[in-house]
Order: sequence, then C-alpha cells, then structure tokens
Amino acid sequence: MATLSDARAYFQSAPALQALMAALAKRYRQYGEFKGKVAKASLNPAEPVMSFLGVSATEWTASKTLDVALVLRAYDSTAFATLPLTAVVAAVTGKPLITNEAARVVAQSARAAFDDEARRTAPHVAELLRDGQLGHYYRSGELALLRQGEAVWQHLPTQPTALPLFAYQQTGNPHALDRDRPLGALLLKLLAASADRPVETAADQFERYLQVNLVPDSVLNFVTVQNLTADSTLFEAAAAERLVWNVPMMSLLPLASVRPVVGSKVFLIENSSVFAILSARFPALPMVMTSGQYSAAVWALLARLPESSTIYYASDLDAAGLGMANRLWHRYPHRVRFFGMAVADLEAADQSSPIDVATQIIELKNITAPPLLAVRHAMVMERRKVFQEAIIARLAAEIERINGSQAD
Repeated sequence: MATLSDARAYFQSAPALQALMAALAKRYRQYGEFKGKVAKASLNPAEPVMSFLGVSATEWTASKTLDVALVLRAYDSTAFATLPLTAVVAAVTGKPLITNEAARVVAQSARAAFDDEARRTAPHVAELLRDGQLGHYYRSGELALLRQGEAVWQHLPTQPTALPLFAYQQTGNPHALDRDRPLGALLLKLLAASADRPVETAADQFERYLQVNLVPDSVLNFVTVQNLTADSTLFEAAAAERLVWNVPMMSLLPLASVRPVVGSKVFLIENSSVFAILSARFPALPMVMTSGQYSAAVWALLARLPESSTIYYASDLDAAGLGMANRLWHRYPHRVRFFGMAVADLEAADQSSPIDVATQIIELKNITAPPLLAVRHAMVMERRKVFQEAIIARLAAEIERINGSQAD
C-alpha cells in the first residue's frame, strides 16, 4: 500500500508536478475544495503532468487550462487513491491546507489572544502603542519584549539619570536601551506616543528622554554661548570674561534658568563662521550658536530663558534655514523675532545660489510661520537661496538697530 511518503516523493519528483500540487493548494484555500482550472503555462515541462493524467500531447495542447476535475479523476486511479488528497497536497507543499477564511479566523483569534495578554502583562505599553505597532510585535512574537518595556516604563527615574546607568540597573546591560536595540527602540516608541508634541528629530528624542529624567549623553551634547549667565560659577566666570564657550548638557540640567548678562534679548545664529564674525564685532552681545539643526542642548537652553526674554534668530535663507526658523517660531511664537530673513535681505545679497532640487521647493512650501511667508514666497518664485555669509553686513546693521548701544 502506498504511503504518504511515497506520494510526496512522486509529486516532488518533477517541477511541473510540484507546481500542480501548489495550484491545487491555492484552489482549496480559495474555495474550500478542489475545483476550478489551472493554467497549463504554469506546468512546465508538462510531460510528467501529461503522464500522470494519461493524456496525449494533442489532447494537452487542445486548451490552455486544465480542469481540476480531470486531476481528481486521474488521482483516483493511482496507487495513492487511498490517501486523502488534502493530506498529499499539504505534504508536498509543506504547508497546512486550510481555507483562507479559516486562516483569517485563526489569525484573528491568535492576534486577539496576544493583545489580551499584552494588556494583562504590559498594560501601559499596550495602551501607548498604536495598533499597527502592536501588530509588529505580534508578528515577531515579542510579547516578552513588551513585558520588559512595561518594567522599564514603570521604573523610570525620578531624578536625572544617565541612560546607560538606568539600562544597567533595569537589565544588567548598559546598552539595552540604545536606540538600535529592540528594548531601546520600544522605549523610544513609548516616549513618542506619550509626548505632547511630535518627536521627529534626534534633538526631539533627546528632549523627550530628558522629560522622563533620562540623560543619553550629557557631555558631547552642547550649545555654544556668549554673554549668558546663570546661578553657576562656570556661567558667571564665562560671562565676566565675555568668553565664547560650549555648555554641555550636564551643566544645563541642574539650572533653573539662564539669562542674558544685559537686557532681555538673546541672538541666535545658525552658522558658526558668521557667529564668530559677529561675536568679534559685538563682544558684549548675548548670543547662542545653533550650529545647524538644533541640538537637545539648544532646546534645553531656550527652555531656561526667562519668559520675558526675546529671541532673535537668523539663519541661511534656504529650505533648511527656514525650516529651523519655522520650528523655533512655532515653539515660541510670542517671543521669537527674525532678523536678516526678510525679502529685502534676499534681494540685497551680493551672491545667491539657485534652488535646483524639487524637494527643497516642497520643504519651503511647508513653512507656515507668518513672519516667514513673504520671504518663503520670494524664494519659491525666484528659485534661489542666500547664505548668511553673503549678508553679514546687513546682519550687523540689524543687530545695531535692534540692540542699540547694548550691542557694543
């Protein structure tokens, strides 16, 4: 008597026979039974199938499709007829033979069971994650990871703590909460989901860590300042000497506030070379260099400025510069002013560069801060950008106009 192993060996002996079994499996999953037709073009070379069916080449070429009923009749005349065809097809294809509808029901039941267990053993994690995110962990079978994330979430520190130290305390591995590790990536998802504003950039992530008393890197994350002071001997000494210095995050975290040495105005400059020139020209001016995209230290410093302070910002007149200005304005709409970023500055530049990348035009059209709309429109229409180096004299004149005698 033929066995299931014999049937599997026979139908796996030729590519066309394997393809026939795969086609039968597809029909069964679709209809719940073996019926329909199979394209003969998928059964090549066809000779083994013709031999199994007992048909001639002339009969085979008479149509482009093979009726499954003919396959069933041929199967019933073989030595394998005592074996259920469903078992043979499953053995040959290596996959359980259930209908698509049954598979959906099983999958839905399994997902529901996973979600229930996640809500029971990792309630905060399950509540914060979106359905699609939870589905990702279901598909990868990572319920244990969600439970780890729950433990981490419930034990977030009450005082600023270095992230590697906290990771070691919770898991025994100082790198377990690194952003490229599964548990670290889960923590980031939880932080983003519970934030009161979008977490889109590395600086946003850093800031979100700080909000839950986690400090990823408090030494290499810094901001460059001049003529700002605070209740700190370091700040007071630097301010007394009018030093330009890099303030690491670890020196900002203990401070309740940071303030300009004189007045209530603070000038933010994007470009390091322009900052150096303006710093030499205005040695008493309270200034901050953002050095391109805002670091978390920049945001931490700005958060510690007095509510009564006014922030004057200047950057390149390009998509990135206006994007940063736009973010700053939306964070502090009542305190931010721009200088060197008007249409007149764009027109007055002795040198400009073309905007030749379509994505930059799209980025410019995403600028929504009202004070930037006119220059945004001019840049889009003229398809050109201006770097700060081209308008240094105008920046200096604007500082003198804004700050008067305090600029010197």
